[in-house]
Amino acid sequence: MALKYGNKCYDRFGDGPLLWTGKWTEMELDDQEKTRTALLFISHGLGEHFDYYDELGYFLVNSGFRVFTHDHIGHGTSSGTHSHVGNFKEYTKLIFDHCDEMKKNYPDLPIFLFGHSIGGAAALLAALEKPEYFKGVIISSPFVIPPKVFSSSVEMFYFKNIGARMFPQQELSHIDPNELSRDPKKVDRIKNDPLFHTAFKAGLWKAWLDCAAKLQQNFSSIKVPLLVLHGEADKIGDIKFSQTVYGEAQSQDKELKIYPGCLHNPILELEEDRKQVLEDIKQWLEKRI
Repeated sequence: MALKYGNKCYDRFGDGPLLWTGKWTEMELDDQEKTRTALLFISHGLGEHFDYYDELGYFLVNSGFRVFTHDHIGHGTSSGTHSHVGNFKEYTKLIFDHCDEMKKNYPDLPIFLFGHSIGGAAALLAALEKPEYFKGVIISSPFVIPPKVFSSSVEMFYFKNIGARMFPQQELSHIDPNELSRDPKKVDRIKNDPLFHTAFKAGLWKAWLDCAAKLQQNFSSIKVPLLVLHGEADKIGDIKFSQTVYGEAQSQDKELKIYPGCLHNPILELEEDRKQVLEDIKQWLEKRI
């Protein structure tokens, strides 16, 4: 490890890229003495970085969990080109590398995975790659089904094999911070955050299309305990995405929770709503330890 800042530091796993990593703790003495019940990795969404999950992290740490994360490559303070990845397996490999490292220190603790938006897509892909690895997976507003933006299969082929390869940094669309949350303070924070990147670029779009196609072909192969969360008023990721995942997953233990009025990220919503979301997550985890 190098350049350590409290519970955040730059780290790399094996010969992988340099990542900005973090873990949430209570006051140091209390955290060391408290018995931990499970591990949880947080996989953030497009354009974000893990600071946006402080409230979730601290809430679960105070409930006995060991919560850790990193900024995805191309996000936040981690290395890589902003908002770019060649293949979502790059995300999942680093998730597994980080989780493997934590499991060395806590070999007897079960491990769970939380993912939001495209981080939710990465979480589902990870669950397919190693079905027995996680004790359970929680996905929030998973971005898993491509919108119909191409008029034909020829147009799709051209984009994926020529356009996205030649111009991976081309900005195709932008996230509107006002569609992430109804909480004005959260929205203002996003708008004024130089590390939050709103662009959905061609290279990342292609990688996501490939991931989404694989997920759609394999939703029925998902058998891990699954909690699906979605804001009822989400304009970025259609609520049908979550309903489809929930309906097609073959998990014997699965649950879908819809939050009335909430937008794309329930974790960042108005205080009353996000407190309910946090409590739902905690209770779901505790019942599966």
